[in-house]
Amino acid sequence: GQRVTGTELVRIVKDNDQTWLEFPSEADTTGWVPSGLPPLEIIDGQHRLWAFDDRDELSGNYEIPLVLFDGLDIGWQAYLFWTINVTPKRISPSLAFDLYPLLRTQSWVDPDAVEGPTVYREARAQELTEILWRHPRSPWRGRINMLGERGAGSVTQAAFIRSLLASYVRRASGQRIVIGGLFGTEMTGHILLPWTRAQQGAFLIMVWDRIRQQVETTSADWAQRVLSEGKDSMELFTGRQSLLATDQGVRAVLQTTNDLFFLSGPELGLQRWYGQGSEEIPSDETVTAALGDFIEHLADAYTFMDEVAAGLAFVDWRSSASASLTADERYRQASFRGSSGYRELRLFALRTIVKQASAQVAAKANLALELIS
Repeated sequence: GQRVTGTELVRIVKDNDQTWLEFPSEADTTGWVPSGLPPLEIIDGQHRLWAFDDRDELSGNYEIPLVLFDGLDIGWQAYLFWTINVTPKRISPSLAFDLYPLLRTQSWVDPDAVEGPTVYREARAQELTEILWRHPRSPWRGRINMLGERGAGSVTQAAFIRSLLASYVRRASGQRIVIGGLFGTEMTGHILLPWTRAQQGAFLIMVWDRIRQQVETTSADWAQRVLSEGKDSMELFTGRQSLLATDQGVRAVLQTTNDLFFLSGPELGLQRWYGQGSEEIPSDETVTAALGDFIEHLADAYTFMDEVAAGLAFVDWRSSASASLTADERYRQASFRGSSGYRELRLFALRTIVKQASAQVAAKANLALELIS
C-alpha cells in the first residue's frame, strides 16, 4: 500500500540525439528510507552490484553492462526473471566456431580434450552429415541412415560422422596424424579457413556430386565390366555392390579428398572464400547460395575438384561380392573390409590417383602417400 513520490523517481531525459537518466538529488532521498523503495528495481544480476558495494579496495572506474526497462509492471518483471534464469538456451558450439574460426584450434576451449575442442568437432560432423542427407542437390539426399534403422540405408549417420571426424574435421596433431582436417585445423602456411557450416556443407556436396558424375561416365575398366552385365550407370555410385555406398567407401573418399585439398588449399586460394554471416542452423537456401558462390569465386579450386573426382573414378569401387571380379581382384577388394580396410582403401585410392589424375592432382596424391605411408 505504499506509494512513491515524484521526487523518488528516476527520470528519463531526452534531448535531440542524447538520452540520460536523472536520479533524485540527495535532498530528495530522505523519502527512500521510509518507503523502502529505491529508484531502480533490479530484476536479475544484483550479485554483480553487491560485488562492488562498499569495497574500498576497489579503485578506478568499472563498466557493468545492463539492460534498462522503463515502466515494467510486476508481472513483466517476473516473466523476465523466468526467461533469464529458467529458460536460457545455449547456442550451438558450431555457431560459435563460425563466428570465431580461430577457436577451432585452441586447446583451452575444451580442457578435457587431448587437443582442440572435441565438442565442436562432433557437433560440426553431425551438422554436415545432416546437410548431406537433407539438401536437394546432395547425392546423399535421403540415402544416409539417420536413425540406424534396418534397411534404411547402408551408411549410417554415425558412420558418416566418424568418417568426417577422421578427415575434414580432424584435429591438427596427435598419434599418427600428419595431415589435419581442412575444416578444423590450419593448412600449410598457418592458414585457417574462415568457412561457415553452409560453406563447408556446400563444399562436401560439390565433392560428392563431382565424384558421382565422374563415376557414372568414366571409361575405367572396372566400371565398363559392371555395365557389361546390364547394370545401370547409377549403380556404379549407389548400387549394393559399390563401395561408394558403404562405410569404407565414404571414409576413403572423405580422407583422400581432404588430403588433396588440405595440401593444395593455400595455392588454390581457399582462404579467400569468405561467408556472409552465419546461422544457428544452416538452411538449404544458404547452402545453395554457397554452392554458386564457390564456383564463381574459386574457379581454379572447382577445376581441381573435378580433376580429383576424375582420378577417383578410376579407383575400383566394386565390393568383393561383385560378380565381375577375377579371383585376384576379389582377394584385393576383400582386404578393404574391416577396420584395417580403411587405411588400405585410402592408400589404394591415392595410388590410383597418382597414375590416373592430372599432373597437379597426382603430385599432391604422391605427397600425401609419402606423408601417411
